[in-house]
Amino acid sequence: MAYDWNTIRQEYIQGNIDKKGNRTKQSLKQLCDKYGCNYNTIRHRAAKEKWNQKKHLFDTKLTQKIEEKAQNKISDEAVDFDSKSLDTANKGIDKIYQRLNTENLSNHDLVKLSLGLANYQRVGKISLGEPTDHVRTEGKTEVEGKVDVEHELPGEIIKAFGDLAAHRGTTRNTETTTSEDDSEA
Repeated sequence: MAYDWNTIRQEYIQGNIDKKGNRTKQSLKQLCDKYGCNYNTIRHRAAKEKWNQKKHLFDTKLTQKIEEKAQNKISDEAVDFDSKSLDTANKGIDKIYQRLNTENLSNHDLVKLSLGLANYQRVGKISLGEPTDHVRTEGKTEVEGKVDVEHELPGEIIKAFGDLAAHRGTTRNTETTTSEDDSEA
């Protein structure tokens, strides 16, 4: 008896879509029962044509496409959200500028408008992917412990530090001598 091996192979590799839209897979044994073929015949054909590897490859590609579509949807929604946020920020800033051009603004009004402007600016910057706050750091860093300079720094760097220290020592001695000379005069 002749079997439709293309249909059987495709059904094993890709599965079937049921009435609810779910993909179902069938084993070789289930396909034998469904199409009336001998289990050893289908098992040998599946091994010879590498159905199992093709099934795994199909599943991997399908999963990648599903994830890619989900990422695209989320990305599109994020772009739309950012676009609406930027539009809202621009409209808010325009309203504030209009309000600033009116007469008789109280100090309270000016404070509220400046806070509103700062908030709309922050929303606009976020929607454009720009940083909203500039952080300035100051201070010094203290490191505890000792550094074995001879083992941790190459010879040229050690010599450069030595030359710098010698130069600073000379400069300090000159400054000290000059200030002593000034005090005597």
